[in-house]
Amino acid sequence: QDVEVPIASRAPLAKRYQADLFVSIHFNSASGATANGIETFVLAPQWQYSTNDAKHLAKDAELRAREIGHQNDPWNVLLGYYLHAGLVTKLGAEDRGLRRARFNVLRDAPCPAVLVECGFLNNPAESMRINTPAHREKIAQGIAEGIVRYQQILEHIAPPLKPATTAKR
Repeated sequence: QDVEVPIASRAPLAKRYQADLFVSIHFNSASGATANGIETFVLAPQWQYSTNDAKHLAKDAELRAREIGHQNDPWNVLLGYYLHAGLVTKLGAEDRGLRRARFNVLRDAPCPAVLVECGFLNNPAESMRINTPAHREKIAQGIAEGIVRYQQILEHIAPPLKPATTAKR
């Protein structure tokens, strides 16, 4: 069923259910009605600024903090890259880039995690598309294709373990 899950509960749910991946799906808004396209966020690595940080405004404590999600830094970026590419390709949308942030769901995720912004609700044309089941299906397909490509890359890097065969006596 479609229920609101509080932000603070989302990463703990992923841990409780031993999730392999965490994909947080959102729709964006911005001042003005002309912004459009897809943005994908991954956790900013320790000691690195977030994409939107003004260097003089970032707090040293935020940069120093080692978060749960940092254990997956390389996988977060790999997942983010393929998910973003899948969405932009499937939707033919404006590519607003793969970005870094310190959102709660990314910081606290026990597995590779991304947050995708699948369009701007305050852009009239994009909002009309988002409102159609066909477009939302394309969003789901783009995310799924990105996940499949991520899995294929992981299998190429480290093929899955095969069960041991029982030796005959």
